Amino acid sequence: MNNREDILWLMFKNSDGEKIKVGELVKKESKFYFKYDIEGAKKAMDYRFTPLPSLPRINSEYFREEMFRTFADRVEARLLNDEEIFDLIKTTGAKLDEDELEFFNPEIKEEVEETEERAE
Repeated sequence: MNNREDILWLMFKNSDGEKIKVGELVKKESKFYFKYDIEGAKKAMDYRFTPLPSLPRINSEYFREEMFRTFADRVEARLLNDEEIFDLIKTTGAKLDEDELEFFNPEIKEEVEETEERAE
């Protein structure tokens, strides 16, 4: 069994172009968890961010045995299993034209920062 925890940040881009972390989607042992970053979500609400309709409470943690439908619907996922959907969201960011949300892989940022530190 894979005990690895895979984390994606849900980012909101405000009207100033600033990206604000509003939540975390986690895959662990083929189960899925979502929670809002309460501080980030509250800050983003000043820029018209609203919690997702299927995940309305910013102070709650959500759990599913399968990928959250609201996230799967952001990618072409009809023929994919939940693991593949998560990987597609991780790869593409699942950005839609109609909103300012996008997923971000924090591991990539850490890898870039480590590479920059070694280059110095």
